[in-house]
Amino acid sequence: MRVLGLETSGVETGLALLDAEGLRAEVTFLHQQQLAARLAPAIEQLLGRVELDVTDLEGLAVCIGPGSFTGVRLGVAFTKALAYGRDIPVVGVGAFQAIAAEQVPRDDAPRCLFLPAQSGVIYAALPGDDPQEGSWTVPELAARLSSWECLTLVGPAGEASAALGAALGRHSVQWIHARPPAAATIAQLGRDRLRLGDSDPVHALAPRYLRASTPEIRRQEAVCPPS
Repeated sequence: MRVLGLETSGVETGLALLDAEGLRAEVTFLHQQQLAARLAPAIEQLLGRVELDVTDLEGLAVCIGPGSFTGVRLGVAFTKALAYGRDIPVVGVGAFQAIAAEQVPRDDAPRCLFLPAQSGVIYAALPGDDPQEGSWTVPELAARLSSWECLTLVGPAGEASAALGAALGRHSVQWIHARPPAAATIAQLGRDRLRLGDSDPVHALAPRYLRASTPEIRRQEAVCPPS
C-alpha cells in the first residue's frame, strides 16, 4: 500500500512515501512561512523521484498536532483537499502518538511527552493509561507532575525542557530528548490503520490545537479583559 505521510506541525516540513517495500522516499525542508506555496510542488517532486504520481497513492496520513497553528491547519487542509479530489482514504495522526511510537521503552517509569508552544506554554500528554493532552505553563505542568516520584520526560531539548527540569528539580526525572515527529512515522502509523480498513471521515478530520491561538487570545481579552 502506497501511503504519503505529511508532517507540517513544526519548523521543518516532512514528507514520506511508504509502499510494500518500506520507505521509498523522504524529504524535509524549512518552509520559511511559505508552506502553502511549497507543499504541492514538494509532493510532486517527491513522487517524481520514484516515478509515481498522486493518482498512484492509496492512502494519506497527516499529523494533526498539536504544533504550529498555521502549519497544522495548512497540512490538514491540503490533505483533506487531496483526499476529496482523488478519493484517497486518509488518517489523522496525533503528534504525541508519533513521538511515542518513535521511542524505545527504557523502563517502566511514567512518561510525560511534551512539545514547546508559544508564550511560555507547553503542550503535554500526561502519564497514565489514557494520557490527558493539554497545554499548560511550566509551573502548571510541574504541579500536575509533582505527584509522580519517578518520571521520564520525552521531548525536544531547549528552553522549555530546561525550564521544566528546573521546576521539577527535586524529583527523580529521566530524559529522552526527542525530535518532533517524523513524516515516515506519520505514514507508518497511518498505513497500519489503513491496512485494517480503518480511516477517518475526510469531512471530520481536524487539527488538534489544545489551546487558542495568540490572535484568538487577544480577541478574547479585548472583549473580556482579565481582571
